Amino acid sequence: MFYREIPLIKKKFYLMKKAKSKRRNLKATRRVAVYVNSFIDDYILNHNDEYGLSFEQQTILTNNLLQLNSAQVYKDYSRIINSRYVDTNTLDKIILRNQADKKALSITTAQLERINKNIKAIDDVVTKYEVKVDKYKELIKKYPQHASRKGIITESIKNINYMRSSGINIQPHVFGYNEISPLTESLYRQSEVQSKVGLKEAENEKSLQENGELKYAWKTWVWTGSGKTTRHRSNDGQTVAFDDLFEIVNDATGEVDMMRYPLDPNASFSNAGICYCDIEYHNNPP
Repeated sequence: MFYREIPLIKKKFYLMKKAKSKRRNLKATRRVAVYVNSFIDDYILNHNDEYGLSFEQQTILTNNLLQLNSAQVYKDYSRIINSRYVDTNTLDKIILRNQADKKALSITTAQLERINKNIKAIDDVVTKYEVKVDKYKELIKKYPQHASRKGIITESIKNINYMRSSGINIQPHVFGYNEISPLTESLYRQSEVQSKVGLKEAENEKSLQENGELKYAWKTWVWTGSGKTTRHRSNDGQTVAFDDLFEIVNDATGEVDMMRYPLDPNASFSNAGICYCDIEYHNNPP
């Protein structure tokens, strides 16, 4: 492992890529948030004595999320599927499409786990306090469709202001409702990075078959911060062989993970949560 300085012009290029990627992922994340919020709104406004999602609700939720996630993941994997570095035979295409399907399903599974925990949190609130339906309706019309439902649920609790003034601890985090957006953005970014890695692997394999050597022998970690200290700034320029692992340090916590690429699912959330670091693949030896 060694460190190499990334030229300023290349750094600017990666910063532009980061901005474009973030806009893309936030737009897709917002679509998911709008759908999930509409589902949550319906659950709260039509809440009855039965708790948790019915089989029918669970099925509808799963199918719709899978459709949204598949559309996003296929945009990423199409770069590999349609690449000239991938053989055009049907089997290779099927394998790549299966990989995309598995990725979309894994994203959906993680979202469903989060949503079901949120449904339980809502049930706990409804059990402990009276939620004013009219107030909830008023607030969801007031805020954007993708806005957090955590605060809206809290503000809809009957006598919330009196309870606060009386010192009763009614804070949003008490009932453990966690928004779907940060999770979705992180998983979409992970899909984007994994598809890039897959494409570079395909390029290397093709080069090895045709020329007997790798197109990319090295890879460099690129920190895409904008001048502020972030958790991965100290790793900027770290360079390892193509198949080796980066030794990534979280500058804030000191936690260390061995990672193949940003958002490597085998790393801790401390280092693999929402991250817009990048990788430069090249053939410049140490």
